[in-house]
Amino acid sequence: MFAVQALNAHFVSGLILAVCIVAVILIDARCFIIPDWACLVIALTGAVTVTTFEPETLVERSTAAICAYAAFRGLNFVYRKWSGIDGLGHGDAKLIAAGCFWLRANSVAFAVLLASVSALMAVAISRSRSTRFGSKSRLPFGPHIALAIWIVWLSSIG
Repeated sequence: MFAVQALNAHFVSGLILAVCIVAVILIDARCFIIPDWACLVIALTGAVTVTTFEPETLVERSTAAICAYAAFRGLNFVYRKWSGIDGLGHGDAKLIAAGCFWLRANSVAFAVLLASVSALMAVAISRSRSTRFGSKSRLPFGPHIALAIWIVWLSSIG
């Protein structure tokens, strides 16, 4: 009986994650903004799920969230000093930090790599279609981060 309840709880939390992922993808692709509510729901649902099913990993995932947030903000700081414009939005940093509650710490780097490759592919496709895409062009990174979080999380379910 407990196994069925646990499976249902895990399914519900995964469904909440999926809804938030879709919302982030649709909103950021159109408006270049990642809603705070989506990041908050992703983080809280992930934290509750981890506390319920893998409480021994909560500190690891919390630390990964802090480090990922700091790394994204640090990269943006350096890029802004170099170019004069933001390269990563604050929402991108909040999203990857929230996603860390769903991923093991050793999977976060893979999710960032996957998101980066996905974004580079989007740029290549855009350029191949003769769309003007230059150094000042904007590309919403949130959809790529969100999709990478989803893919890496799904691949970890076992």
